[in-house]
Amino acid sequence: MMNLIRLLVLCLITAVALPARAEEQPASDAPHEAALELLNYVNANKQMDALINAILNASMQPLRTKPCAAGMEPKLREFLSSNLSYEEEKPFIADLYAKHFTEAELKELTAFYKTPLGQKTLQEMPKLMQESMVHSQQKLQKLMPEMRQIFSTYMAENKSCFQNQKQN
Repeated sequence: MMNLIRLLVLCLITAVALPARAEEQPASDAPHEAALELLNYVNANKQMDALINAILNASMQPLRTKPCAAGMEPKLREFLSSNLSYEEEKPFIADLYAKHFTEAELKELTAFYKTPLGQKTLQEMPKLMQESMVHSQQKLQKLMPEMRQIFSTYMAENKSCFQNQKQN
């Protein structure tokens, strides 16, 4: 669960901390406009809500057993909702799409997501990602003892290097 929290926090920090590209506006607004249209079909606003819910659930999980923490969830939800507003992030998200896809590609993506298969893809992709993440976490947990052993052995063999690191 802690790995999931770390992943969500990393995603949040990355999404929020990336610098705005105002000075890098494309020569034409056509790719940006095509990206904005695509956002209408990929349920980007619902994805932002899902991100907020995932962050909230991961953040509150360790506190759910503490009755005194019950009042924190609505405050945290309000904070996240006001600071991760889809309407506020929409131009940035469109710029990201415009940066990584040509106008023609964005139009093709929009055409795809307008189809029943495109809509099904949007519905199923979060489930696929969740199942994949669970599988990866389970696999990583099985590998952890061996990974710790590799770290311990390497650190023991290179003590002087790691002792110097602590002093710096």
